[in-house]
Amino acid sequence: MAEFVRFVNNGASLITPAVVEKVIRKLPVWKAEFTQIDAPKYPHLVDQLEFSG
Repeated sequence: MAEFVRFVNNGASLITPAVVEKVIRKLPVWKAEFTQIDAPKYPHLVDQLEFSG
């Protein structure tokens, strides 16, 4: 478990305000693209990819 915690903490340390800003700018496009996913084996995928905010 400690290894996983280190992995998450290391990854989180790489998230900068610039990274967050890029993600926020791309969200509208991603949301639109997610609605176009055709994955019959995964019927709840689009709902799982939904972002709130």
